[in-house]
Amino acid sequence: MQQRFFKDLGRLEDHYDVEVRKIGRGAFGSVTKGTNRSTGVVRAVKSVVKARATEGSGLEGLEREIELTKTLDHPNIVRLYGAFQDARCIYLIMELCTGGELLDRITERQNIAEPLVAHVMVQILRGVCYMHSRGIAHRDLKPENCVLESRDPLDHAHLKIIDLGLARRFKPTEAMKTVCGTTMYMAPEVISGSYTQSSEYWTCGVILCFLLCGMLPFAGVNDRQLLANISKAVFITHGRLWDPVSEKAKRLVRKFLEKDPGKRISVLAAVEDEWFKASMAGDETEVGALHDDLVENFRAYARMTRFQQAAAAAIAFQISGDEQVGKLRASFQAFDKDNTGTLSMKEMALAFAKDKFSMTLDFMEILGKADANHDGVVSYTEFLAAALWKEIHDNEALCWRAFKSFDLDGDGFISLAELRQILEDDKLGDKTELNIDVEQIYRDMDADHNGKVSFEEFMAMLVGSSRKQAASKAKSECCVVQ
Repeated sequence: MQQRFFKDLGRLEDHYDVEVRKIGRGAFGSVTKGTNRSTGVVRAVKSVVKARATEGSGLEGLEREIELTKTLDHPNIVRLYGAFQDARCIYLIMELCTGGELLDRITERQNIAEPLVAHVMVQILRGVCYMHSRGIAHRDLKPENCVLESRDPLDHAHLKIIDLGLARRFKPTEAMKTVCGTTMYMAPEVISGSYTQSSEYWTCGVILCFLLCGMLPFAGVNDRQLLANISKAVFITHGRLWDPVSEKAKRLVRKFLEKDPGKRISVLAAVEDEWFKASMAGDETEVGALHDDLVENFRAYARMTRFQQAAAAAIAFQISGDEQVGKLRASFQAFDKDNTGTLSMKEMALAFAKDKFSMTLDFMEILGKADANHDGVVSYTEFLAAALWKEIHDNEALCWRAFKSFDLDGDGFISLAELRQILEDDKLGDKTELNIDVEQIYRDMDADHNGKVSFEEFMAMLVGSSRKQAASKAKSECCVVQ
């Protein structure tokens, strides 16, 4: 399910108060914090200087990053919320991750126990699995392009893959030709200029090697020698740095760093490797306590109108980082047995069946309603929208954020064109297939028939007219919901 709650390119300062202090730097600009003026939510603002980006393929890469990132919906891939521009820069509004780069967090520690390495590595593999299932290769995976959501201890930290500037779509039967990425993490076939997504299996092996022993598997006094050593694919897994590493971990590294791409272990197979099972034993997420609430929320969500589901999805797409979302994220990934980043109806049924809930046809239909865009699977955002419906319904501050997601031009009202863009253009459902009468929905919302929908009218439609008066209070006393 593609979630595209983006404002049209416009003036950043009309929507965000941007801090002066930089929290990150890149080849074409910097990253700062920006606070949304309407909701108080803090985001990361990535500024790209147009003059610098036009010197190479920077603008092309930026366009690709925007186009690809906004189609991805996975717990381990950073979210993109919108874009703005002025004469000097293009600004990307992204999910704020305050935990820093994985590389920095690793170098803060002298050594990392294997269970902790497994905890970090499995998140990278899940993100890569999902991207590959969507036909997207990142092409610059490395610890610097993995960030942590918070400063929580590493064994509890949640990882996000960032920077899709070099990413591209691929077909499994067609080789990619452009030599790109960071040399130390390149597979031999990338250097040769003909490769497939299996080149990223190699890259994952390089990252795993670095996490396990603190050293990269290939080195050289200069780039020429480094490239030659990678092409030979000769490396060692013994010596002082490797002595503390288990044989199972070493075997997995060797499976990843197989020179023949056809013999190399895939990321999907690697997640099921014996080393992960041994290292993460006892670390399985406890999700049983959530089942009763989830079942009731899914029941309530199934009774909602298409508009209410769209509003719930708008909110679910934007929220991250709090304790409740963290628990639901863990549940979603525990339910995702095949690590595709989506839930099949079978996976959903098996998850809820743990509570011995009756798998009636009625309940299967309820589960199916969670698949709001009818693509046969439940995406991460669809899952959150259904699972959080009661919290969304009962929280006026969250409803205000949903309203601002629909109010694309920021004028304080929702127009018919804006509602149509959200319900149709943004892949929340095909109007004909799902029998959505957008104009009728709009007429029902526009209670005073003045041709525009206020927040009060939005709330009345979203949660019921009995709470219409609460909307005015929420608008004036809206708190920040992280």
